[in-house]
Amino acid sequence: MNILISSAGRQVYLVSAFKEALVNNGLVFVADYNNNAPTLGVADHSFNSPLYESKKYIPWLLDVCKTHKINLLITLNVDELLILESQRESLKKIGCFLLGGDLATIKMTYDKLALSEFSKKNGLDTPKIYSKDDLHSKNNIVFPLIVKPKYGKGSRGQFILKSFNDLQNFIKKMEDENDKNETYIYQEFINGDEYGLDIINDFHSKYAGTFVRKKFSMKNGETFEAITQSKEGWQEIAQTLSRNLKHQGTVDVDFMVQNNKKYLIDINHRFGGGYIFSHVAGANLPRTFLYWLLNFTIDEKWLNPTPGVHSRRDDLSVKVI
Repeated sequence: MNILISSAGRQVYLVSAFKEALVNNGLVFVADYNNNAPTLGVADHSFNSPLYESKKYIPWLLDVCKTHKINLLITLNVDELLILESQRESLKKIGCFLLGGDLATIKMTYDKLALSEFSKKNGLDTPKIYSKDDLHSKNNIVFPLIVKPKYGKGSRGQFILKSFNDLQNFIKKMEDENDKNETYIYQEFINGDEYGLDIINDFHSKYAGTFVRKKFSMKNGETFEAITQSKEGWQEIAQTLSRNLKHQGTVDVDFMVQNNKKYLIDINHRFGGGYIFSHVAGANLPRTFLYWLLNFTIDEKWLNPTPGVHSRRDDLSVKVI
């Protein structure tokens, strides 16, 4: 059993967890365009890959998967997953299963306006998005509000506007700069506690479990400190997302909770950096995925981390506080 983790980046802990799960019954390969990526030094074998956007990438990847008999392919980059999904059948023909999902659904979660409509359609709370007409009158808007690129990732390119004057200045600045490369959405600002969820489906896209973490701090766009939580109160939301996303493996979902109301903020079709906190609390997705691939019966404790485990991480490890 051989595994390839592409766009592996800094997730050293995840690579190590897959190596441990294999128990010397296979190899973990990693690939990254950055030849200084920390994960390249901890895998059994590593590759400095072409850019995934380049014409060379797919032929290169298929050759690697065929030559090294890769059984499971996982990318930690959603941009790359959008490209890889078009190769699902080609990968399947050489015995390689791609951890991913429905291409149209992945694209929908990239578009914050479409994600908002998806949330409302499925009965999930999400911050209000103000229309262009709303922006003309301060009576239509509750400040502060948050401005985000429509196709943005994480918190990059976001602005907090505290007044109607701030809003007018921002719009004028965008007009003056003739910023045609970026479309922004203007969204209600939710001031509350931030939660991260891993929603797990089996390899037939059936719901299997939920990991919940309350976030305390962020670093480099990823959760730096968190405490695991009970999934009580989250199950219905998680199952709704599972049914509609139809993914395989795990998706990383962000919520803000204000006055006991859970607002869906973001969905990423990949292992999130916050998974490490559930892993040290007893979860084991690497072993679960291997067992599913082999049609073995999993241990249910791998999908039920202990609540109340408070941890802090870095790129290489995590420390329980």
